[in-house]
Amino acid sequence: MFRKPEPSPAPQSPSLTIDDLFPSKWMKASDLKGQDLTLEIDHIEHMPVGREQELAGVLFWTDALFKPLIMNMTNGRKISELCGPALDDWVGQKITLYAVEVNTPDGPKMGIRVR
Repeated sequence: MFRKPEPSPAPQSPSLTIDDLFPSKWMKASDLKGQDLTLEIDHIEHMPVGREQELAGVLFWTDALFKPLIMNMTNGRKISELCGPALDDWVGQKITLYAVEVNTPDGPKMGIRVR
């Protein structure tokens, strides 16, 4: 018996994620989408960030399509190992970012690390 082929299902739009509901102007682990990302440092600013507006070092990239990265002590020390302790020496250097599970006071979560 001959059957008509069933129509293909309509393409579905990607479902929303928590990051869609709460976008950030700062780079997050989820922005890496499970991939390593190598970027060139354009400049570093010491600026207020977060709800408390605490001063933090922020890395900006030569490719402005990527969000700036708020540095933490772990990443700052690693970049210092790779590029030297003087922040001026970091400009023009390429670093690779990757996502990894990190322990926080609120429990494990995904964070960004540098190599």
